[in-house]
Amino acid sequence: MSIRTLSNKTVKIQRPKTAAGTLGNQGDLTWPNIATIRCRIEPVSGNETDRSGKTTAEVTHMMYCGKRVDIEPSDRVIAGSATYRVDYVNKSPGGLQRHKEVMLVEYVA
Repeated sequence: MSIRTLSNKTVKIQRPKTAAGTLGNQGDLTWPNIATIRCRIEPVSGNETDRSGKTTAEVTHMMYCGKRVDIEPSDRVIAGSATYRVDYVNKSPGGLQRHKEVMLVEYVA
């Protein structure tokens, strides 16, 4: 069964870009879309933490996508109203080079 058959979401991949600053100041950070892809996202684990008096849930997901998808650990993934930080990219799970596995982290306030 192909990864395309198992895909259940359409997501946008965004890569950070910093505009040139003036007089040594860092420029503005933007997140332009670099790709829109079909993939499968499955929850893996969750954890609650208390940050500055606020309870935040950290949910880890695994994204399965095609082997030719351009994605890096500095990127983020947008799926509907959810924003995921890319934690790591496994470019060849099991050495088979059939698809990529991407660990995603979502913070829910």
